[in-house]
Parts: sequence; C-alpha cells; structure tokens
Amino acid sequence: MTTLQNKQYKVLLVDDNHQFIDALTFQIKELLGSKIAFIDSVFDGEQALRAIESKRYDYIFMDISMPQMDGIDATRIATRNNRDIKIIALSFHKEFDYLQLMLEAGARFYIRKDEVDADTLRKVFDL
Repeated sequence: MTTLQNKQYKVLLVDDNHQFIDALTFQIKELLGSKIAFIDSVFDGEQALRAIESKRYDYIFMDISMPQMDGIDATRIATRNNRDIKIIALSFHKEFDYLQLMLEAGARFYIRKDEVDADTLRKVFDL
C-alpha cells in the first residue's frame, strides 16, 4: 500500500503552447521534486486521449483551446471512460461559460493560466 509520503505522481500536461508546458513542468518539479514518477506532455486533445489509453495518470492538466480536439471534448471522452480521472482545466479564458463546460465535461479544478503558482498547485495535489 502506498502512503502519502512515498506517493509517486504521474502527470500529463496537455497544451499546444510549448513554453507554457515548460513553465508548468518546472513549477511541478519544484513543488514535488522526488515525488514525481514522471511528467509527460502532449499538444492536443487527440494526443491526450491516446496517452490516457496507454498510461495511467494521477493528474492531467488540460488546456481548453487547442487544435485538432479541444480540452472540453477530450475531457468529456476521457472522463466517460474513466470516472476516477483527475483533470485540471487550464485556460486564459475568464468567461464563466468555459469553466462551466469543463466542469460539466468532468474536470475537477479550473485554473487560469496566469494564476498558476505554488499555492494553487499545492491545492491541486492535496499537499
């Protein structure tokens, strides 16, 4: 049985902005350090669904606006197939409609990209 102290986090980052993925990866590594099993990244919703089918993730940070398949559709499909999946919606959008759509699709949290910081990530990871 894994205790919280030796928990190894498996994280997937889904965003078409490579610089944002690099920045979020850095922040998560700074926060979790050796508690990270791995951090994978993909660049659209279709790639995210393929990654989710091939690996089990503890946390998936999902951008809303992406090419090919947006985060809303990807979240809806991913959570339909796995109700326990923890998806954290990410966006610069401030409109309530986006928040509502992602939460209805199955996201557990909604974080504005310009508000991602250590305190917000601690809440997401229950630290």
